[in-house]
Formats: sequence, C-alpha cells, structure tokens
Amino acid sequence: MENRLKIGTRLLSVAKMVGKTEKMADIGSDHALLPIWLLGQGSVKKAIAGEFGDGPFSRARQAAYDSGRAAQLEVRQGNGLQILQPNEVETVVIAGMGGDLIVEILQDSPDKTNSFSRYILQPMRHEAVLRKWLSEQRWPIVREELIFENQKYYVVLETHPGNTAPPLKDLEILLGPRLLVSKDPKVFQWLEQMQNKYAQIAQKIALSRTATQEEKSMWKRRVQQLEKILKDFYI
Repeated sequence: MENRLKIGTRLLSVAKMVGKTEKMADIGSDHALLPIWLLGQGSVKKAIAGEFGDGPFSRARQAAYDSGRAAQLEVRQGNGLQILQPNEVETVVIAGMGGDLIVEILQDSPDKTNSFSRYILQPMRHEAVLRKWLSEQRWPIVREELIFENQKYYVVLETHPGNTAPPLKDLEILLGPRLLVSKDPKVFQWLEQMQNKYAQIAQKIALSRTATQEEKSMWKRRVQQLEKILKDFYI
C-alpha cells in the first residue's frame, strides 16, 4: 500500500532514527501518526500505539482503521509502558512530551523498562532532566539530532538500556554529548545562541549579591567551555 501520509519535520526525524526494526511501540502516539507512517514505509512489520485518555485512544484506533494498517498496528489504552509486556517489542518511542514526564514513564517499572533493546526519545522541553536521568542509569546516548520546527529547536536521541556509559559531564547534560561534538552547521548556530544566553546569565550572576561563588564559577566555566567548542567547531 502506498504511504501517502505526511508528517512534520520533528516526527520525520524521530521516524528516521527509528529506522528498520521488527516491532516497535509508540507511547503517547497522537493519532498513531508515527507507527502508521513507519508501517507505510516498510520500516516496521508490527507496531503498538499507546494512549492513556479515552479521546486520544479512540482517535488513534480510528486512525489505525482508516489507514488500512489495523492488522499490523494494535492500539492499546493505558499509562506509559504499562501497555507492554517485557521484551514485547525491540524499539520504544516516547516523543512529544516533557523530559520530566519521559523520566517518570521510564522509571515506573525498572525491570520492564530495561527489557527493551532501544529507545528513541524526543523531549519537547526539560532535555537536561532526561539526560541527567540517563546519565545516572549509565545508559549511553548513541545518537542525537537537533530539529528545527515552528521556530523552535528540539532534540531527538537514541539510547540503550544498560550500565555501559560513563556519567555525563555538566555541559553534556545541558546540551547533549553528541551535539557538542557534531559538525552540523545547524548545531553550530544553535550553540552560538546558547553561548550568548549563557554569557548573559553568567554576567547577571557575577553581579548578584545572593549567588554563591560556586554558582558564579559554574556559569563562567560553562561559557568558557562553549567558547572553546565553537572556536574548534570546523577544525
């Protein structure tokens, strides 16, 4: 069946990072757009779409039926990973929600969470909260991509459960370990914006009477580290 479904830049980046996988689950599926698109591309053979609320669940189920993919796409109602059995899928996608909420979903049932091979995560905000949690679990961030959509930057990342990665450093938690070493011009532009933002914060904190010396040193260090990264970007 020809795939005529159109998806936006952000969701397309998530789909590309999913790539080829036997069976996937999309948690908080939003009309099941992502699994329907992946099935249409032939990237995925079987998919599960999860939604919590009655309305979103009904809309996702109707979308699966309307797409003609209902035989390959099962829509389930439930909270987070509770809709899945351990080891039921290879790839789990959690996209379009805050990093703090993604963390809540991941830490709800650790044994189940660790049973899946890989995660594609796309936080809409609070990326540092998510990266900090991944760092504490020692999960490696194997890929990161910066997305620009609707005048905003977003991040999509791939991570694998397992105590295999060294803890992330301060700037890596804030801005992403893979993005900080990227040679993508779009990333350079974004890092320039972040460097300017951090410089303004550092200046305000340096003049603050209530900020501690530790806080002042931390923000000064962040600005200096970013300046060096930008300077070395095209080397």
